[in-house]
Amino acid sequence: MGIRNTGYFFSQAMQSIGRNRLMSLATVLTVTVSLFIVGIFTLLVLNANFFLNNLQSSAEIAAFLHVDAPREEALALEEKISALPGVSQITFVSKEEGLAQLSQRFGPENDLLFALDGNNPLPDYYIITVEAPDYLGFVSGAVSDMEYVDKADYGQQVMEQVFSLVEYISWIGGVIIVVLFLSATFLISTTIKLTVFSRQKEIKVMKYVGSSDSFIRAPFLIKGTMLGFVGAAVAAVALYLSYYFLVDNMVSAIAFVTPLTDMLVVFQVMGALMASGAFIGLLGSNISIRRYLKV
Repeated sequence: MGIRNTGYFFSQAMQSIGRNRLMSLATVLTVTVSLFIVGIFTLLVLNANFFLNNLQSSAEIAAFLHVDAPREEALALEEKISALPGVSQITFVSKEEGLAQLSQRFGPENDLLFALDGNNPLPDYYIITVEAPDYLGFVSGAVSDMEYVDKADYGQQVMEQVFSLVEYISWIGGVIIVVLFLSATFLISTTIKLTVFSRQKEIKVMKYVGSSDSFIRAPFLIKGTMLGFVGAAVAAVALYLSYYFLVDNMVSAIAFVTPLTDMLVVFQVMGALMASGAFIGLLGSNISIRRYLKV
């Protein structure tokens, strides 16, 4: 099989697609829908991981002291906390500042100190920022064990719930991706098989006159690859348009959600879809024609 035969192979593949328009169209649509759903789940998992990383990176430890902790002892803790590995910044918030912030939230018309009979029940606390998310657990535990510290928390339970959700989405997405890949491969295989069946006598004659398996197989492989690639390309474009439509609406509707907007990542997903479509087409074609070459 030489380069000079390439034109002949593509010509035969295009003729085969033309003779089986409806089946070819059904194959392209199936690949489009399947890979579009695969792309949705891929971007969903990537966004979940992106959200989790942002949540971890922006997490701060709030270390609340005992309400009756002496101010001198409370201020002395700053040096001990700063000496811990991974601590990048520490801010002391006195109970007076905490009450002032709370009063500001309720509005000037509400005198909280008067309502509390002049007693401030709030504790002093520290806001601790770490160099990397990996330090959150260590620093939180070390601060919790310090004298005069009531508790140190960084929203661990929320992060664990988000992490579990990401794992669940990844597992479900993986199962769906495998099922859709198999379905698309099966349909392409069926489409090629119908074409091969209608030309089995011609294939036998070609085998008897000495044509190689690769020469006979090439047009069918090209046809399957073309159908898979076209379906995947349509899915990639549809995914791009729908994703950014959803992102624009999500940003305007939900202010605290920051979706993944890195163009490079989105284009990588689109490229992976098109490569997957071509591979599915090639695999399905190879499966369908193999037994017909045994003459």
